[in-house]
Amino acid sequence: MSDLENLLRPRPEPSTLGTLTYLLLGPLAWALQLTLVYAGHTLVCSQGGSAALGDGLVIVVSAVLAVLVGSFLLFPLAVARVLGLTREMDARAAYDRIARVAGVLALVAIVWTGTTAVLVEACAQGR
Repeated sequence: MSDLENLLRPRPEPSTLGTLTYLLLGPLAWALQLTLVYAGHTLVCSQGGSAALGDGLVIVVSAVLAVLVGSFLLFPLAVARVLGLTREMDARAAYDRIARVAGVLALVAIVWTGTTAVLVEACAQGR
């Protein structure tokens, strides 16, 4: 059996860390986006980088994480298998609803945060 088959095979016992990651994947992606955007943007602007580089950073990070969360929303079963969620459908249905709502809210927040590259002047004084 290959490593990929072992990874995708459901585990008999659900993983606690996998379950928490599944439920919070959207908010974790949003937190990562905020961290990378604000820290990276501050670093670019403090080192005398151009506004285009700051805007590019915001757009790239936002796009990558929006695709990640969107993929999770489209293919939750694959993510659940990789993370070792329970196979019981009653529990999984509740997990799926919670993860879907959190993921949709995080996707909206990621897109909203990413629009700052278009709406706000990069590296403006006084920030």
